[in-house]
Amino acid sequence: EFVERGELDSPRLDAAIQMILDRSLDTAPDAIVLGCTHFNYFKQNFRNVFPEEIHFVDGNEGTLRQLLRVLPGDLTDQKEENSASVQYFFSGVPADDAQIELVERCMKRLDEMYDIV
Repeated sequence: EFVERGELDSPRLDAAIQMILDRSLDTAPDAIVLGCTHFNYFKQNFRNVFPEEIHFVDGNEGTLRQLLRVLPGDLTDQKEENSASVQYFFSGVPADDAQIELVERCMKRLDEMYDIV
């Protein structure tokens, strides 16, 4: 819900994460598995809620390797004049300007979250 609204960082988000964890956890975990690709947007928010020693396990690298494995062609051997273009779709419909702007904000947020472990 937060990503779809474009709310990638806010006190309200931290409070929602804390509320979910309070209902779900009896003891502090040793690690957190980021089991959804959306969770990477919230690494800093998780860091705000969990102690520093909690380790995040991120499955995105494996997901990307699988995507590259199943896509046709070799994406690493693209020539500039034949480079691929990108089109965004939301539920099968081409993205509008507001949705493209959200994707750009999400990508920027992922760059900011990259080094948080």
